[in-house]
Amino acid sequence: MDAPSARRAPRGFGPLSLVAIVLIGLFFGVVPTYQYVDAHRVPSDATVQRAVVTGSDRGPRGSDRGDLVQFRLADGSTGEVYFESRFVHPHRGETIEVYRSGDAWGSPQERSTYGLIGGIGALVLSGLLALGWFRVRRRGSISPSAASR
Repeated sequence: MDAPSARRAPRGFGPLSLVAIVLIGLFFGVVPTYQYVDAHRVPSDATVQRAVVTGSDRGPRGSDRGDLVQFRLADGSTGEVYFESRFVHPHRGETIEVYRSGDAWGSPQERSTYGLIGGIGALVLSGLLALGWFRVRRRGSISPSAASR
């Protein structure tokens, strides 16, 4: 008996799946990691000051996360900064770091470490998915007969 003819698996959505993996890595890995690093980068012309939280309100309408945090500086002046994190919610009486850049207030603490951890995790996961994609493409299709060879 002759060996069954080897038939190449159809290409299907192969390249499209790699594009999807790269986009997942970009949107869920690179973007949150960049946002965390950018939030911790204080402009060179700004001075970081300690402030006491005097209150907070939910973020802008339509936002499912984030707080608009009001604070008072040591000199008695007040301001507010937007904390865009689901996990970091400063409470009244807590101390936060703030800086003024132009007309707006910012804080190096406005992004949580969980965003950074999630971004790095998404980068690792998408890297592993891409590696698996290349490995499968090099071997051919995933099937019991291909695995037993």
